[in-house]
Amino acid sequence: MAGSSSLSDEGAALSSHFKCDVFLSFRGHTRREFTDALYHALVNKRIETFRDRENLRTGEELEGALVEAIERSRMSIVILCDEYPTSKWCLDELVKIMECSHNGTKRPVLPVYYYVEESDVQPWGVIIDNIVEEVSRRLPSIPLYIDRPLGLDSQLEEAKSLLEVDSHAACFMLGIHGDGELRKFVLELYNEIRGHFKAGSFLSNVSEKTKRGGLEGLQKTLLSEMGEEVKTEIGSISRGSSEIRQRLGQKRVLLVLDDVDSIQPLESLAGAGDWFGPGSRIITTRRNDGVLDKHALKKGVEIKKFCFDEGEFEGMQSDDKQKRYVV
Repeated sequence: MAGSSSLSDEGAALSSHFKCDVFLSFRGHTRREFTDALYHALVNKRIETFRDRENLRTGEELEGALVEAIERSRMSIVILCDEYPTSKWCLDELVKIMECSHNGTKRPVLPVYYYVEESDVQPWGVIIDNIVEEVSRRLPSIPLYIDRPLGLDSQLEEAKSLLEVDSHAACFMLGIHGDGELRKFVLELYNEIRGHFKAGSFLSNVSEKTKRGGLEGLQKTLLSEMGEEVKTEIGSISRGSSEIRQRLGQKRVLLVLDDVDSIQPLESLAGAGDWFGPGSRIITTRRNDGVLDKHALKKGVEIKKFCFDEGEFEGMQSDDKQKRYVV
């Protein structure tokens, strides 16, 4: 990343940075039928989509509203037809798209190949529905809002190293305990690593909601945020636990349970390692350090721990930092 901006600063600013969900790049002659139908299907799904117009193409260089739209889109769709390479504008758009996406590693780029015999393909409506579904699946999640990030990059890196976010080994828990801006720190951590997982959920104030009898609601929120549709009320905590295990048992997910002070929400929301797919990570936050030990003993869940203290970390040597973590 250029300059001194931290990943946490970038994550906090992304919500305001992005102007639309999808930038649609296409050659003019596809507009009348296929691109038009795709554009309206995306919009009908409330996917904010930008498509250029001829009056935006002024001069010889790609500039102005087109450049801004590419830079501020969460992903791009490139409709590649036989005439696409003959257009300087299309090629310039494609170069800019790939630059902004870091060759597809930072923001998704979905190519759609448009030049086949009509008899060889499914009806257009089916194709467009499939594309819209794929776009919905691949759109990056919107970072959670953070007012004035802490900027404690060294602690974030330490926590990330414990989480092993690129590993697809068995699911485990990371318990983060401490004082001060603990929730804000975990929000920053969540935003930084969310893109490594297929789905994610950040459940805040778990203890308070549990005491108010809100565990079923938390279970439903968890499933919904993980992309699992819940049309009816769950009915009971036991059924909710079964739903979580059944629906997410093969899914690589990131789950944050914020402010956990008893074992009940752990058992109901993240009962065991096989509730989630390989490579999943569960993060819990709390002010004391005893709850996870009981859960690990009872359920056999692998536990790692991280102690957060925003006031003491600056200036510590690496050997001292290691003393703060219990793995």
